[in-house]
Formats: sequence, structure tokens, C-alpha cells
Amino acid sequence: MDLEFVQFHPTGLRNGVLVTEGCRGEGAILVNADGERFMARYAPNKMELASRDVVSRAEAEELAAGRGVDGFILLDLRPIGPEKIRTRLLQVRELSMDIAGVDPCDEPIPVRPTPHYFMGGIKVDVDGRSPRLANFFAAGECSCVSVHGANRLGGNSLLDGLLFGRRAPRPTPPPRSRPPPCATCKARSAGFSSAPTASARRPCGASCRSSCCATSGSTAGAPSCRRPLPRSAC
Repeated sequence: MDLEFVQFHPTGLRNGVLVTEGCRGEGAILVNADGERFMARYAPNKMELASRDVVSRAEAEELAAGRGVDGFILLDLRPIGPEKIRTRLLQVRELSMDIAGVDPCDEPIPVRPTPHYFMGGIKVDVDGRSPRLANFFAAGECSCVSVHGANRLGGNSLLDGLLFGRRAPRPTPPPRSRPPPCATCKARSAGFSSAPTASARRPCGASCRSSCCATSGSTAGAPSCRRPLPRSAC
């Protein structure tokens, strides 16, 4: 369901690995082949902090107009400063050097819009139940509850895992059968002042799961109790 609804991430490297949006949050800028900070024409108020779809469409238009660099837009981290890049964006620097062959402390990173998230998936209801397959449930990014429409914000995928994952029913384990208690435990539950005689008892062992019984320390086949029987008023 809704497989045509694909969200693009604006800053992907040439192999599809994403550069975090934290770069633009720290102050990185996007420029075209002319060195122009082109987001001023597409989102003058938010600039590079506009939503993913706005930034991705702006990059696509720049590339279509021939203002790209070998099919890429440039993400310039140098306004952040080398010290912050090496401390706060260490992984970005490593990925850029390994994949793009660029040290962002010295030059911009080539990036482009990259398919990132599919709003569609296995059609299910709000309880994760498939309307077509009996006893089939799905939750997470593989499912489609159709809460995102054709687009979504970055953190909205939490709905898929946390909310609908919790709502999905879980199999109920079969009830565990408990063996009947031994004579000593029956006497306790009945409120007798003393336990039955040893001849009336039977070793409880593994057949009795009551908390008072123990399998060791018994004599002549009579079980020992971990605590004494309570004395009643009668």
C-alpha cells in the first residue's frame, strides 16, 4: 500500500549513505556550482533548516538547471569550524573522507537527494492486523497504517515502532496446569491447628508446587514444611 510515497533525504553521499541533518543544524550551508547559497530562493526564512522535502526539491531543481557539480550539490561544513567538526561531527567527517574522499574541514562535501523512507508497506489496521491474511500482523517500517500520508517529519517513524508495535496483540501463552497440593498444604489452607499424621501424608516432591513444601528433610515418607502450621483459636 502507498509504495509510490517515497521520502528523499537531502544530503546523501554517492553510495546512498546519509549525512546527518545535524550538520545543517550546526550551521552547514548548501551551495551550488556557482557558490550560491541557493536555499535563500526556495526557503528564505528557514534556509537549510527547511523540511526534508523542501530542501530535496530545491536541490533537484538546481541539478536540473545545470547548477550542480558532477551531479551533486555541495554541503559546506567550514562555517562550523574544524574544532566542532572533529568533536560533534566526527562520524560525518570519517564517512566523508572514506566515501567521498573529502575532508569537510577543508572543502565541501558532494551530496544529493537520496531515497530514504517509504511511507507505504504492508497494509494493516491500527492494531497491526492485516485485513487480507488471517493471523498476520506487522509493525514498524515494514507496515503501512497510513498515518503519514505522502510525506512525514523526521521523527514520525516513532509512531510505527513504539505506538503500533505496542498496540499489536501478542500471543497468549496457554495456562499452566498446577498439580494438586499435598495433604499438609491442604490442612494449612483449611485452617487446621495441626497437620495430618505422617501416615496420612504423602511426599509432595515435584508433584506439589505449594510454597510450604520441601522435598528434602522428610522422614518416613513425610514431607517437611518450611514454616510451621498456624495455631487456630479452636
